[in-house]
Amino acid sequence: GSHPNCVRILQKDSTASSGVKVIASTAAAYAGRALGTDGKYHNYTTPNGVYTLEWRDPNGPNAYSSVYYHAPMPWAMCFIGSGYCFHYDGLFPSHGCVHIPSMSLAHEIYELPLGTPVVIHG
Repeated sequence: GSHPNCVRILQKDSTASSGVKVIASTAAAYAGRALGTDGKYHNYTTPNGVYTLEWRDPNGPNAYSSVYYHAPMPWAMCFIGSGYCFHYDGLFPSHGCVHIPSMSLAHEIYELPLGTPVVIHG
């Protein structure tokens, strides 16, 4: 089976008591069985931890995976090198990316500044 990870995207805010405010919180990470490049099904998860947004795919709504079958990855914003990203997708199991089921929220995350903290726990 699959289970969602909790994902929080934080933004510095001097008016918040903690110094940060949560600007997006979702349980949209699909952890489960996905087809690997070896043609077999594997369990994939998004690794827990504190990261920062590191890379924005310049192809925006036309981004795609160069590793997994040329799969669409609209509005990909990566937080661990180019291996784990937020992107729009409401249909398929993930190889570890965080699938955002809302196109508008995926675009909003895409527009965040690089360096924005991301907390993933599950």
